[in-house]
Amino acid sequence: MTQYDAIATKYDVIKNTAFNAVEQHSFRTCVTPFLEPTCTNNVLDLACGTGFYSFCLLEWGARSLTGVDVSQAMVDGAAVRLQGSKYAERATFIQGDGLAPKLFPVGIGEGEGSFDVVTGAWFLNYASDADQLRAMFDTIALNLRPSGVFVGICMYPTDDVSSFANGVNASAWSSSGVHYTYASNPIATGQGYGFKVIATPGDDAKLGMKGVQFSSFHLRKSLYEETARAAGLKGQMEWRDCMFPEGWREKIGLGADEKRWRTLTEFPLLCTLILHKE
Repeated sequence: MTQYDAIATKYDVIKNTAFNAVEQHSFRTCVTPFLEPTCTNNVLDLACGTGFYSFCLLEWGARSLTGVDVSQAMVDGAAVRLQGSKYAERATFIQGDGLAPKLFPVGIGEGEGSFDVVTGAWFLNYASDADQLRAMFDTIALNLRPSGVFVGICMYPTDDVSSFANGVNASAWSSSGVHYTYASNPIATGQGYGFKVIATPGDDAKLGMKGVQFSSFHLRKSLYEETARAAGLKGQMEWRDCMFPEGWREKIGLGADEKRWRTLTEFPLLCTLILHKE
């Protein structure tokens, strides 16, 4: 059983935090140019979870979507989320492991592989070392058509993960409803750090909604770049900083607190990776 089988029914609490406004704004800004109506827009959504972004991607322009997650409980939740919606017939959800590269079906009966876009809204951060990261990029490369692109929400790109971890641990990100707590020492390989994601529901969350926490990894930027290239993803690679929606700073109570606000901008909890196959 994955850690997500146990928390599947609670996981969506993270979508009810102020943090998600930054995450969603950043991701949408970066991915929608690849979902224009003139494109075919067959999308593979890796680590689809309970289908939050699967639904969004279809709403933002995807023609068809295949969602994959290692947790069957998450996959079941994604299917329920889209059930009865106008997008239900354009989505397929499959239990699968991104660490075991394979072809996934495109759309409804359209063969395998050859996706126009592969997304990973928090996918690569579950790699605990370079070998696992390479396997994930192999999965991405295998399923992208030559002209395709990967768009993923990732950890902040840095090779000095130690300094970044110290900055995050002392930051004011908890004001957003989501905070990362990094381990005091790097993982055994020395390739990065493990950390816990701690999410607490916002004031507007559903009654009875409880917080949740789970584990993840922050590996060095150079490992991402080296393993992506080794997997055959040779096109343009771009790291985009997270984008804060207008008025968001005031919403979390940091409008007049410049010192604490700088701890968010100097140690952002996410970025978006845009990576073309060729």
